[in-house]
Amino acid sequence: MIDIYHNILWPRYKGAVFSEAYSHAHKAGHKVRFFHISSTGYGRTAYSSVDTSYHRYPYEILFDEPYEAIPTWKMSLRLMR
Repeated sequence: MIDIYHNILWPRYKGAVFSEAYSHAHKAGHKVRFFHISSTGYGRTAYSSVDTSYHRYPYEILFDEPYEAIPTWKMSLRLMR
């Protein structure tokens, strides 16, 4: 099992990269899980909402608030599980 953690879901290019990584791993018979700490950060919400159509892989968002609003201790506890 390969676990990949990333800070935010928002960027489209990362959706494309992670989608390709998932596709290649899946074809090779590897199980991959993706975890995004948050869907976006404070400054990015002004540009647009999160377009999940670029994220063609299974993922889990760990927190519903902007990345910068998550206390370090709270994030650390969640990531250590």
